Amino acid sequence: RFLSPEFIPPRGRKDPLKFYLERQDMIERRKVINIPEFYVGSILAVTMADPHANGKSNRFVGICIDRSGSGLGATFALRNVIDGQG
Repeated sequence: RFLSPEFIPPRGRKDPLKFYLERQDMIERRKVINIPEFYVGSILAVTMADPHANGKSNRFVGICIDRSGSGLGATFALRNVIDGQG
């Protein structure tokens, strides 16, 4: 099985203990929630809890245009284009 990019240690990592602890935390999180592997160009649907409304959630669908960082600090950007607008 292939590793997702966030599980591969960055070059010149400074603290192996920090990387080990973050990796263990990511493994535990993936046991509870299914986080699919994705890359720039993938179409994603992200559901997140609305902090201003209890029990409500928002769903956003878009194409991944950027992915950066590693481990628990990784980020990604989605863009939603409908009929050429967006």
